[in-house]
Amino acid sequence: MMISADTPTLSWNAVLIFGSILVFTHILKTSGLMDHMPCSITTLKKTNNCFMSLKEEDRKIMVALELEKADSTFDEYKGLSENSYWNTLANRLYYALFHAVSALLIIDGREVGSHKGAAIRFHQYYVRQGIFTEDEGSFYSQMETLREKADYNCFFKVSETDIKSRIEPTRQLIEKIKTYIANKDK
Repeated sequence: MMISADTPTLSWNAVLIFGSILVFTHILKTSGLMDHMPCSITTLKKTNNCFMSLKEEDRKIMVALELEKADSTFDEYKGLSENSYWNTLANRLYYALFHAVSALLIIDGREVGSHKGAAIRFHQYYVRQGIFTEDEGSFYSQMETLREKADYNCFFKVSETDIKSRIEPTRQLIEKIKTYIANKDK
């Protein structure tokens, strides 16, 4: 989905709910106050899911934006390959997958959360349920690990052979996620 003047935007309520809840729950969690909150906040603590409160239209817009980000991030592989930026390519392939998985979680009203949280939920709700294969779940986890090594370990270098062999499986997994989401709209 391309963003244009005709593209609907998230309602201010959705923006405020989404942003405020994320910030508020982060502050509560990091300060330790989440454990001492009244029942209404405890419900949020247990579900930890602001996406459940989004209107369906707003959810679809967020999913479309995540998928657009997945596609544009994936397309960066061409220039990075031409310039032999293998570590950066690992980063971009992983983030393309992360945005696609985020769209998947959002369409089903699930929390995205952290990178680890998204991977755990992908396995829990989609791999274990047989919607995606064990190989696809493992591939997503391997891409996250590879990205972390490439980004944070100054002694680690991604090889051209290794990363080029991951381009097509990344594209295929993104396409499978997009197909799943498209079928949810029917």
